Amino acid sequence: MLKDLLLRPRDPDSTAVDLDYVDHMIEIITKPENGIEELGRNNELFEKIFLNQSLIQLRSFFDRYDSHAMRASADSDSPKVRDFETAVRKSVNMHSDIRHMILLFVKIARNIQLYFAEKLHEAIIGARCDPSTIIRILI
Repeated sequence: MLKDLLLRPRDPDSTAVDLDYVDHMIEIITKPENGIEELGRNNELFEKIFLNQSLIQLRSFFDRYDSHAMRASADSDSPKVRDFETAVRKSVNMHSDIRHMILLFVKIARNIQLYFAEKLHEAIIGARCDPSTIIRILI
């Protein structure tokens, strides 16, 4: 998966969002036989959702998934319906490295500036200041 991430074709300046594609991916994940855990087992599904999309497309996917989850929880009394990030965190059948990678995708897609601000904060306030990390983030 890491190799796929590094070698993926991406268009960071793309502002177009394909909502039909987003809705199709949400339908696949919310099927009872799939679920969030399927992202950790099915490389093809992981690639379709995360690797070939821009950050704007990913942000749209996470937001639509969350709104879909909110509508589903309003329609039924099921306490199992959660937003995407919480569903990934609570997933017990997913390997911890894959869970961490998906949560990193969510954090970066939602707010990349906040992600780098948190990393810079961690590098500055540690027991020892980490100058290499600070330089890497700032440059």
